[in-house]
Amino acid sequence: WLESRATSGAREAIGAISALRPEEATLSDGKTVPVTKVAVGTIVLVHPGERVPIDGTVEAGETSIDESNLTGESRPVSKRVGDAVHAGTINAGGGALRVRTSALSSNSAVARLVRLVEAAQLQSSPTEERVALFAKWYTPTVVLVSLLFATIPWAYGAEEGREWLKTSLVMLVVACPCALVISTPITYVCGLAHAARCGILLKGGKHLETLGHLQILAIDKTGTLTEGAFRINELRAFSESLSEAELFQLLLTAQQQSAHPMAVAVCASAQKRGIVAIPGGASCEVVKGEGIRATIKGRVVEVGNRRMLNRILPAAPVPEADAAREWEANGATVSWVFVDGVAAAIFSAVDKPRPEAAEAVAMLTKLGVRTLMLTGDNQGSALAVQRIVGITEVWAGLLPEDKMEHLKRLRAEPLQGGGF
Repeated sequence: WLESRATSGAREAIGAISALRPEEATLSDGKTVPVTKVAVGTIVLVHPGERVPIDGTVEAGETSIDESNLTGESRPVSKRVGDAVHAGTINAGGGALRVRTSALSSNSAVARLVRLVEAAQLQSSPTEERVALFAKWYTPTVVLVSLLFATIPWAYGAEEGREWLKTSLVMLVVACPCALVISTPITYVCGLAHAARCGILLKGGKHLETLGHLQILAIDKTGTLTEGAFRINELRAFSESLSEAELFQLLLTAQQQSAHPMAVAVCASAQKRGIVAIPGGASCEVVKGEGIRATIKGRVVEVGNRRMLNRILPAAPVPEADAAREWEANGATVSWVFVDGVAAAIFSAVDKPRPEAAEAVAMLTKLGVRTLMLTGDNQGSALAVQRIVGITEVWAGLLPEDKMEHLKRLRAEPLQGGGF
């Protein structure tokens, strides 16, 4: 009864995941059929507000997909022709999609996730395996010794036999390994069930046990320690040929297809001012570790961080250097705007720490876990978040490969019986 009660939460979590998958799909001709009858390669329609019925690839249309119920990503992800979409996610944008299915409903991401959670319940941790091995030899030994106590003394008389029979029964009850053998798997099942109720899916008791030995935890900043919802704080234009409104129009056109938190904030700020994108859109590319580059009607617009500034204007004075230092010291993220290689504007954006971040870091510190922030943002912004959430160490201005180098160095450090 106790085990059934403990695992009911995990079963409910699995049921909730299964419920993500729609039961029906709309074909290209408008007919509605059960998802179990949709073959691979079939074109299905996904209208705004509907769930994607089966995993597939976008054939036509453009929209934003809410994947939070499947991946935990809070921001809708932009999808266009050629992008993959998964069953159970929601069309949160304003456009309809034509999706060519790439899997059967029984092999969708949701179905695989359900099987993964079910398999997690069956996996044994190292501790469970050791306890099971111990019980394999201990239990027969206890039973054998009790049996000998209950039988051999009868050869010395009835009185001796009755006395030793009581002793054998007491020994059998006291030495029974049931509590040890049952408590170990129940503990792991309860842990997995509680995690599932909190929206955390673990692959098994082994990984739950690994967390118990954790000594170092490296955390990103944007969207992890912070809300990942930037707000444009201030924009200063210093271009002689472009007004603030024209700059916002270029920024909106360049970043309207991006799901990056900074791009979302820029677009929201422009739209709040009633600015619309330039017809025809932009051809965009990501500049690794710096920002983005977009071509808009022959004009090259680049938006990025200080690393981009140093590349484009390596020897020139930093535009609005005092303002940039002040904003960064106050915890803002600073970006520069370049039009055809000329600095045109600078703006700052703020991203508030998550309300629960300080409590979570404090709990980790109390448990003896050393916390590190590895971020590509500027030092001032990172230190401002550190002051609020209380994280142990900060490493800022890192490229993705720099973060990997830090992880390698941390793994090489000698740890006292723990893990990274």
